[in-house]
Amino acid sequence: MIGPALPRRDRPSLRAKYCRLMLIFFKPWRNVEDLREDHPSWSEAFDVFLHSPACTQTAKTLMRNMQVFHECKDSRDE
Repeated sequence: MIGPALPRRDRPSLRAKYCRLMLIFFKPWRNVEDLREDHPSWSEAFDVFLHSPACTQTAKTLMRNMQVFHECKDSRDE
């Protein structure tokens, strides 16, 4: 992969960044306001999206695989 690393979902310090990026990747949107809507945080907006029909099984699988990628790198480095 080229570019900055994808944020991990298992690091509390990166939670807002992770949620924002997953919404950008997987939530249908036309302008920035569509991503967060009226939710007070990126985390809450992401949690609502995860439980909505707009979040497809394919999107959930891709998000899980992104995390597995990080876990594989961790295992390799141990």
